[in-house]
Amino acid sequence: MQTFSLFVSSPGDVDDERRRAEQVIRKLQTEFDRYIRLEPIFWEHQPQSSQQHFQEQIKKLPSATDLVVCILWSRLGTRLPPDKFQRPDGTHYNSGTEFEFEDAVDSYRQHKTPDLWVYRKTADVLVSLNDPNKADKEAQKAALDKFLDHWLGSPQDHFKAGFNSFTDADDFERQLTAHLHDLLLARCPQYQKDTDELPAWTRDESPYRGLAYFDLNHAAVFFGRSAAVHAVLAQLNSQAAVGKPFVLVLGASGAGKSSLLRAGLLHALVAERRVDKVDLWRYAILRPDDAPDGDWLRGLAAALLAETALPELAGAGFADVASLSAQLAQHPEGLAGALAHALAAAADRLRLERAWNFTPNARLVLLIDPLEEIFRAPTDTRTVLTDAEKAEQLRQQNALRDRFLTAVQALAETGLVWILAGLRSEYYPQAAGHPVLNTLKAGAGQYDLAMPDETELAEIIRYPARAAGMAFELRAGRRLDAQLLKDTANNPNALPLLEFTLDALYQLARQRGDNTLSFDDYHIRLGGLDGAITLAAETAVSQLGDGNLDAVRDVFRQLVDLDNGKALRRRAPLSDFQADPLQWQVVQAFINARLLSSSDSGDTHTATVEPVHEALLRTWPQLLAWLAEDQDILAIRSRMEELAANWQAASRNEGYLLNAGKQEQDATQLLKQPWLKLPPTAQDFIDLSLRKIRRRRWALRWTIGGVTAVFVLGAAGFSAVNYEQRKKAETAAGLALQVVSRLTDDLPDRLSTVPGTLQILQETFEQNADLLKQIDGLRGMTAESERERGANLQRHGDQRLAMGDLAGALTSYQACLAIFEKLIPQDPDNTDWQRNLSVSYEKIGDIVAQQGDQNAA
Repeated sequence: MQTFSLFVSSPGDVDDERRRAEQVIRKLQTEFDRYIRLEPIFWEHQPQSSQQHFQEQIKKLPSATDLVVCILWSRLGTRLPPDKFQRPDGTHYNSGTEFEFEDAVDSYRQHKTPDLWVYRKTADVLVSLNDPNKADKEAQKAALDKFLDHWLGSPQDHFKAGFNSFTDADDFERQLTAHLHDLLLARCPQYQKDTDELPAWTRDESPYRGLAYFDLNHAAVFFGRSAAVHAVLAQLNSQAAVGKPFVLVLGASGAGKSSLLRAGLLHALVAERRVDKVDLWRYAILRPDDAPDGDWLRGLAAALLAETALPELAGAGFADVASLSAQLAQHPEGLAGALAHALAAAADRLRLERAWNFTPNARLVLLIDPLEEIFRAPTDTRTVLTDAEKAEQLRQQNALRDRFLTAVQALAETGLVWILAGLRSEYYPQAAGHPVLNTLKAGAGQYDLAMPDETELAEIIRYPARAAGMAFELRAGRRLDAQLLKDTANNPNALPLLEFTLDALYQLARQRGDNTLSFDDYHIRLGGLDGAITLAAETAVSQLGDGNLDAVRDVFRQLVDLDNGKALRRRAPLSDFQADPLQWQVVQAFINARLLSSSDSGDTHTATVEPVHEALLRTWPQLLAWLAEDQDILAIRSRMEELAANWQAASRNEGYLLNAGKQEQDATQLLKQPWLKLPPTAQDFIDLSLRKIRRRRWALRWTIGGVTAVFVLGAAGFSAVNYEQRKKAETAAGLALQVVSRLTDDLPDRLSTVPGTLQILQETFEQNADLLKQIDGLRGMTAESERERGANLQRHGDQRLAMGDLAGALTSYQACLAIFEKLIPQDPDNTDWQRNLSVSYEKIGDIVAQQGDQNAA
């Protein structure tokens, strides 16, 4: 295989373009992998010795390469030592760029090689009037202009590509890609002749990721995001310059944040070392939901001690997760020394491995994604809480995040840990409201990732197929890739749907033993872009059989959460499904269909399963219908798990347990679901809450029941028939009526602030009604007993209304109204009765209005 060497010469004012050149070379190497090996030479990629000038250390001079790419804008570069770099006539070179350029020119004149391409940036050079280096910059620009005038005006030098002008880095990248692609085609004549092409992507898997993200090891087939990679790296460098290397990548679900962070940015740092003066990058990746027991600081500690990160921290006193997480929680700012020690140890290890005669510079990049997992606990407005309880709940939620983000900030401020984080757009209001995160992303610390444009989508579609040796079918003058590009335009779910469709097309082609992605597969078998995910899900269901449909629904009940009505992926232990053979078959079928993914989670390596992407939750009609039916019960589960997390964070303080009433009813309803599998913390929380409510209810019931029992027993003697006995009985009945009055009027007011008493009050009002009947049976119905009966009914209605029983409350209020309508003619001047009548009308009207009958109200 032939080798084609490229020397990239450029001063320091075109760093971005130099990085773009490297990206172009890497991309074209993927395309021409079978036919040619590209050997790029960037002097900054060579280990530098302090005893030699950098031109002396270049492993191959420009004259010994096949192509020299010279990028210029405002300066020629650093002057060279005149005693070491001289022309044959004894004159010296003004800069390294001039030396490299003339070395290539001299060789071309003698041997017709290398080719020399010059790219000149035409953007204005802006210099502040207050810049102390203004005179030097003006001199550099004048020297460059003189240099170019000399070479542009030389008629005998005609290089193959000549001089090219560009406006910005994007324009340069487009031009270099086109020029170099044409040159390689000329160098590889059989590139377009071979049909049995060996792919550059030699892994035994699809070059498309379906609904999964591109990871670090998929960088070879990650395309379409070079502009975003360059932009984020520039912002990260800018943030590092002011002492806080942190960038938050913000984007909608499906925009490709996780792929950009891993296959784009992490690869650019770790594999390509695209930050000047950093020779070694270690990396740590943290997904907050992977943290054991929801302890993000323990998760962060585990990530920092991972093999790819800094296991050398053990030599600085942090040999385990417990000790490091304690430091992160209590004094994260004190880790600067330990981090410096660990990075120095990692750098020295690399120096010894490579036999370098200098000490490399090392940094750690920390990737936190998805960051929204620390913000997924909004206060639920449907849970009945007092203002004080809501304030305490919010304080606990903020405290959990504060400790974690404070530790992240302390790591960034060391300057040794560069941090990238991904956040979904809908969580931005919560994130932007956090002062620590706001401080971190101030300045250039936030990058808004848009959906890929048409040019980027074309790369996403075409380049991975080309890398894998696949082609798109041509039919009636139109290729399938062009059809896919057209169908993708203006689709808000474009990227995940496109990736899933491309992966499905690849799999179908491989099943046929073909290397062509076909129109028939796309239109007929998959049903177009929108049908691919649905087809995969329905195919998995049909293979399971109709009898397993309930099991499919029960599995997804465990794998979907609701956040303010929006469906989100939920992770569950695989063991939750293994006990049920039908559910286990469902999980395996959907994993095989690449709609669910399983992995180890946390430091205990518990196997878990979750939907691969939320696009499945948005596009599969059957699942959407199930979620619509289950939304209330799923919302209750989310609320209970949120409250359980607060209880756990408060060291299981009994004051955080559920109250009787709405919370109790929700918990009871949730436990009745046969498919329910709660995490242990949530199950303990509900069990202890219901136990506490039952204890309190029995205590109150015995207190109130003891009072009423005395009079019920006394009523048993009301059957006496002689005069003395009847007089005593009437006296007892009068006293009993007074007690009923106290139980009706005073007790509800005294218990109004006591949680868990609504059910007890209902039983009390029912006992009052029975007691009033026994009193009337003894001495006959009187206005006084009727008034008590009406008051009891009104209070009973209030209690039923508080429990949400509108029909029961209406019945009580109507019965109360009937009593006072009968009483008032007996005493028209009784203002108390008139007021009770008015209140009854008002309460009945309110309920009728709530039931939607405004006319009747």
